[in-house]
Amino acid sequence: MIMIEFLYLFLFRALSGAQNGFGYAKKSVYRVITSGLMVAVLAGSLFCWLQSAPESYWKAGTVILVIISIVGTIGVEDSFNPNYQILPKDIHLWEMLATGGITLAWMALGGNLISIAASIYPGLILHKGFINLGSGQKWWYAGTDDRTGKTFSIPLLNIKVPRLGTMGRISIAVASVMAMIINTSLHWRITVQDVIAWVL
Repeated sequence: MIMIEFLYLFLFRALSGAQNGFGYAKKSVYRVITSGLMVAVLAGSLFCWLQSAPESYWKAGTVILVIISIVGTIGVEDSFNPNYQILPKDIHLWEMLATGGITLAWMALGGNLISIAASIYPGLILHKGFINLGSGQKWWYAGTDDRTGKTFSIPLLNIKVPRLGTMGRISIAVASVMAMIINTSLHWRITVQDVIAWVL
């Protein structure tokens, strides 16, 4: 279960980067295929989880969060697709909902917080790299809509979100992979439900 959580979220974040990269590269067929694959993965996961997850408000939370992730994935596709502008255009907002929703869904489902946290920055390395390549930049280009790469904008919310530089991301990604290697041997497991039980 530990590696499944890590690999699932790592690969989903990488797919999200590929979706964006194909969008910036104007490779519409590949983008649509990637978007469809992401929605299929989310829908398939939700179907499986509904069969196995215990009946509780955690299950309801998981359903809501996966739906948010699906909406975010469709929102990114919609932002790039000129044929139907159903949702407001804001690639960064929808992208955050797509990757954030499924990450929180795993937490609500009782996933290992160590594995979930460790998946984020390794996934971000591929995510940003695919976006850079699709945008005609080098893999390690740090810029966003802010050339310095220190922030990225969410126009619909009228905010700028601070972000780590490339070296900071690489350092955390390496530490995350090392943490996963150690945790795979030691089998440490902590869930949101554990944390709540300890606090209460």
